Amino acid sequence: MKFRLGIDIGSTTIKLAALDELGRLKFQQYRRHFSNIQETLIDMTGDLKKTLGNVPLLAMITGSGGLSLAKWVGVEFIQEVIAVSAAINAYAPQTDAAIEIGGEDAKIIYFTGGMEQRMNGICAGGTGSFIDQMASLLQTDASGLNDMAKDYSIKNTTKLQREKLMNDAIALSTLDAPPPSMETMALIHEYVDGKREIDDVLKLTIERYRIDTTNA
Repeated sequence: MKFRLGIDIGSTTIKLAALDELGRLKFQQYRRHFSNIQETLIDMTGDLKKTLGNVPLLAMITGSGGLSLAKWVGVEFIQEVIAVSAAINAYAPQTDAAIEIGGEDAKIIYFTGGMEQRMNGICAGGTGSFIDQMASLLQTDASGLNDMAKDYSIKNTTKLQREKLMNDAIALSTLDAPPPSMETMALIHEYVDGKREIDDVLKLTIERYRIDTTNA
């Protein structure tokens, strides 16, 4: 059986996904590379081999950092918009628009009425990395942040605990991405000061990110 392997080299993370011949997901991994792209990819493909064994793979690479790496490993490169569009057409053909919250920029792809892409790297810069680190510090993923937020509500934390949580998230996120925007920082301070719950901060941050991207 030949597996299809997708490798996404982003500005802050690497994503791997392996599908069997029936399109079933058999392996996936998401990891921050901290600018050590080659070493991180080697470790991740090692985990892939441990899971699937020594199987034939048809691989392709995409992402902002994928072109040079594709040449290094001898794998075909596919432009990011084409890769996203192909995946959405296969798995969610009813989609009108797709929004990607990246580590350093935001992308939105419109499918209705002809494909169009917009990007925003100024207003939205750093937001994806900040959200990613918030999830890491809460020992969950981005989709689980809302469920975990109740444990870090204002009534369950002190100002010192909230300040430490935010400072840790910001410090880690800015190792390999721009700092959060002034608007995001203002929301963070409202949480630290006990004026706004953390789930509201996360929701508003993502919504502002979406609006900034759409208007770019």
